[in-house]
Amino acid sequence: VPFHDIYVGIYRKANRISKHSLGIPYIDDLDKARDTVLFSSSVDELVEIAEHITKMRKDGKFHSVYYILDSFFQDQQSSLAKSVLKNREEGATYYQMYFDYAYAAINCSRRYTGYDYFEKIYEEIKACTSTKMRLLKLELLFELMNSNYNISHYKQAMQNYNEFQVLMGILIRSGSIDPKKVKCTMYVMCESMRIQIQSSLGKRKSERMFLQWREVLNAEGYINLYIDFCLRYAHTLYTIDLCKAYQYTEDAYNCLPKLNAQGSKLWHLATFQYQYLTILRTRDFSKLSNLESLVDSA
Repeated sequence: VPFHDIYVGIYRKANRISKHSLGIPYIDDLDKARDTVLFSSSVDELVEIAEHITKMRKDGKFHSVYYILDSFFQDQQSSLAKSVLKNREEGATYYQMYFDYAYAAINCSRRYTGYDYFEKIYEEIKACTSTKMRLLKLELLFELMNSNYNISHYKQAMQNYNEFQVLMGILIRSGSIDPKKVKCTMYVMCESMRIQIQSSLGKRKSERMFLQWREVLNAEGYINLYIDFCLRYAHTLYTIDLCKAYQYTEDAYNCLPKLNAQGSKLWHLATFQYQYLTILRTRDFSKLSNLESLVDSA
C-alpha cells in the first residue's frame, strides 16, 4: 500500500469524506457500496444501496454483505448516518440493513453472533406498526424461533411461534401478504418446528400432527422441507421408537431422487441418517466405513 494512501484513509475517516468526493476511483462495486454506506450524505443514496444489500443477502452473498456493513455497525463514527436512517419512516431502512448484517454475521463472522443482534433489533422495533417493519418483525421472529429451537430452548421458541402467528394474522388482514399461509416458507418451517418440539416433549398428538403436516408439505411441493421434516421428526424418536424412526428416515431417503441435489447438505444428512439407522437395526457394523466415507466427502 503506498505510504500516502494511509494518510488519505485517516483523513477521510476523520472528516467523513467519501472517495467519490475526492475523485478517487472505486476498486469494484463492493468498494463503492461500502464507501457509500460509510460516508454518503444522501439518504436516498443510502436507501438505494440498502435495497441492493438486501438482495445480496437473499442471494447468499454473506461475505460481501458483511464486508460492506461491518464498519458501519461497529464504528461509532457512523452514528450520524445511523441516527438519520433510524428516524426515516420509523427506521425501516436502518433496521433492514441491521438485519442483513446480523444474518451475514451468523454465516461468516468469527467475532460476532448474529442471533444476539436479532434479539436486539426485535426489542427495538417491537412497537413499530408500519407494514415494512411488521414484515421485518416476521422475519426476526422466524429467525429467533429457529435459533431457540436449535438449542432446545423450546419454551422461548414457542413464544416466538405464538408472536409469529399473531403478527402474520395482522399482515394477512391488512392485505400485506398472501392469505394462504402455506405459500409462506417461513410459516411452513415454523409449523414444522412446532410439531418437532411437541414430539421432543413427548406430546401424544405429535405423531398425528406429523402425518397430517407431512401430507401438506408433499401436496404443496415442498420436497426439500418434506425431507428435512421427516428426518428431524425421526430424530425425536431415536430413544423411544427406533422402528418408526427408521421408517420415516427411509421415507425421506427415498425422496432424495426427487430433490435432484446429490452432494448437498440435505442429501448428506439423509444418507448418513439412513445408513446409520440401518446399521443399528441390522447390527452389521462392517458398514461403519461407509459412514466414515460419507463424512469425509461432506
